[in-house]
Amino acid sequence: MSDIFFRVTLLLASVVIFGWMLRWVSAARRFGLWMIGLVGALVVPVTMQLAPGWKVLPPPQPPWMESVEEPVQEAALVTVVDTKVKSPSVNRGGGSGELRVGSGEKAAVPVAVTRWAWPSGERVAMGLWIVGMAGLGLRLMVSAWRLRRLGKECRTFEGLDGEVEMAASEVGLKTIPRVVEGAADAVPMVWGMMRPTLLLPKGAQHWEADKRRAVLLHELAHLKRRDPLNLLVGQAARALHWFNPLVWLVLRGMRRDQERACDDVVLRQGVRASDYARYLTDFGRHSQPAGALALCAVTMARRSEVEDRVKDVLRSKASRESGSRGIRTAWWLLGAAILLPLALLQALEIGHRGRILDRNGVVLAEDDPNGQRVYPLGGDVCHVVGYANREADRIFGRAGLEKKENEKLAKGEDVETTIDAKLQSLVLRSMRDAGVERGAAVFMDPNTGEILAMVSLPTYEPSDFFPTITKEKYDSYKGNWMNPLYNRSVAPYAPGAAFLPVTGLSLTRLPAWKNNYTCTGSSEIAGRTMRCWIANENGKHGTLDLTRGMEHSCNCYWYHAGVVAGPEALSETAGWMGLGKKFGESEDEYPGIIPGPEWLAREHAKSPLDAVWTDGHTANTAIGSGMTLTTPLQMAVVASTLANSGKVFQPSLGLRKGAPRWSEDLVANGCDADGIAAIRKGLWRVVHGEKGSARALKDCVVEVAGRTGVAQFWRTVKGEKVKDNHCWFIGFAPYDKPTVAFAMMMQGGRSGGGDVAPIVKTVLDRWFGGQ
Repeated sequence: MSDIFFRVTLLLASVVIFGWMLRWVSAARRFGLWMIGLVGALVVPVTMQLAPGWKVLPPPQPPWMESVEEPVQEAALVTVVDTKVKSPSVNRGGGSGELRVGSGEKAAVPVAVTRWAWPSGERVAMGLWIVGMAGLGLRLMVSAWRLRRLGKECRTFEGLDGEVEMAASEVGLKTIPRVVEGAADAVPMVWGMMRPTLLLPKGAQHWEADKRRAVLLHELAHLKRRDPLNLLVGQAARALHWFNPLVWLVLRGMRRDQERACDDVVLRQGVRASDYARYLTDFGRHSQPAGALALCAVTMARRSEVEDRVKDVLRSKASRESGSRGIRTAWWLLGAAILLPLALLQALEIGHRGRILDRNGVVLAEDDPNGQRVYPLGGDVCHVVGYANREADRIFGRAGLEKKENEKLAKGEDVETTIDAKLQSLVLRSMRDAGVERGAAVFMDPNTGEILAMVSLPTYEPSDFFPTITKEKYDSYKGNWMNPLYNRSVAPYAPGAAFLPVTGLSLTRLPAWKNNYTCTGSSEIAGRTMRCWIANENGKHGTLDLTRGMEHSCNCYWYHAGVVAGPEALSETAGWMGLGKKFGESEDEYPGIIPGPEWLAREHAKSPLDAVWTDGHTANTAIGSGMTLTTPLQMAVVASTLANSGKVFQPSLGLRKGAPRWSEDLVANGCDADGIAAIRKGLWRVVHGEKGSARALKDCVVEVAGRTGVAQFWRTVKGEKVKDNHCWFIGFAPYDKPTVAFAMMMQGGRSGGGDVAPIVKTVLDRWFGGQ
């Protein structure tokens, strides 16, 4: 909107200046200049919105840089049970207090609720503009309606047909208007485009012949010039740009020259200037003002302008040339030459590029006084901010927010992000200090969905790409086996046991979540024996409920929880939290995979035997293994959902205006609120329970709840398979009133509890401890 205001203001200011410079030219010839301004005020906004812009496209990157835009996805390990074994039906009856399927009814998804908040300045300005435009538009419609009713109520003026036809012939008007009789003190006026109407005051037939002829010449000249249409264009422009004082000046100039051009017609037809001046003075003194009717009708005289018009009429040296067809054509050609580039040219302007700021105004990217793009925090926020190149004195965003918000930044507008630079640097430094070479972390506000930190390791230096990156430097990035350009915070990885909260939420859609399950160290599923991790220690977990199942991370409990819930519920519940989808906050983002029967049939359509989904697949999915892939951002959303007991907030990197809103409410969707509370308690016991895997955070300065996870993974090094586990810790803090939710992933670690949880503790201790 600001761009439209600037362009229209530039046009109108130019019209006002040139109108003053051409004050010696006749009114008829100067009139076209005012119309260019008013028509442009209507055409420019519409053209800018609807017509294709004349844009300067970013130059293509060198062929050797193409892979920067789309890094190669790292392969994930697929561990599934034998899908060729037909799955026996699972006992889904009730009884004996064991974990079995019950009946449950799914509730409808509610409409998102928003809390009241002070409207932003932009919204207030938009509201005021709409109110003003609607008010002026309504006045125009009322004026047009009153004129139409007036035309029907007034009787036709008799006895003037010959004089009207003669005056029309003198001014070159072919369409004879309907002449009606108004009140005795009415001012002469014309209106209408398709069916023009001329109103004369009662008793006009008794005027002296010269006065009547002068009035007819003046009013019919308005119709010849199509002034009712010109007036409508001017009033529409004023309604659209009512807040711009220049449009009022241009409309005033147009109406002034509109009348003076018709005055000149009268004088050119031989009416004496002194007599005509007297007629105008009489109308100004004795006629009733037209009021709101003058919005759509062209009147003989308006009191506010009579004195200036009389002076102009009596000026003997005034220029009174007519506006010929050639003059009008020249004006419109000039208007087209000005308006089209003004409306369509969108990217030739070379100016200061906008800044990228964190939530507190800390600069993440800006132009220095020399026009260089600088990144004060360097690689700390490289995967969020991205980088830009310079080409032919223009800067184009190539990655991250620099690319996503390129159009806004190119206009010089700042981009405010939700990132907290202090927390971002703290997370990055803590991971590096702990020896993490490859990994990612996302911290977000569970009450709004705002992303506070988004870290990916290793990092790169954004300034290396400005003004352009050399082939040698790019090759050094590309040749690095750790791939610094790869944004791991939105890349897919097997989540392992960090996925258990998703399975738990799926189970809470059924009454069966309240049932217990007895772990004996192994379980028969899909014709195969699937072991619990505790069986490696010749142990068993015994009888577990949902909370204890989360604390102990019992494989057998979660195998059966997944099978009881079913693959459809697993996929749907995960989808409610954005798993298997893109949030749209990063162009590098991957959707991940939440497998199910339809997915397997689609992905393995060429092999019908392999496309048979079994309960073994479901059991593997339930523990975050098999074909399941999620991103750290998605897992942070899972943690955020549990932090606020089932509300799923859309994650955002852009600082939002107004109250936060959520995209899903899991309780309203059918998840049991008590079941969610049991999962939250289980996450608390993962940290504070005797058997919890994240006890490293037990003495954290703030009470933490979370879930660790590890997924086995191998990478190839010199032709050999090397273990390269994906280790996770997701959670939230403080437990009772969470203000932060997080997901951290480390590649090449041993376990989530041993490697990742201590890093999170360092971050939370320093963040909540004020260090």
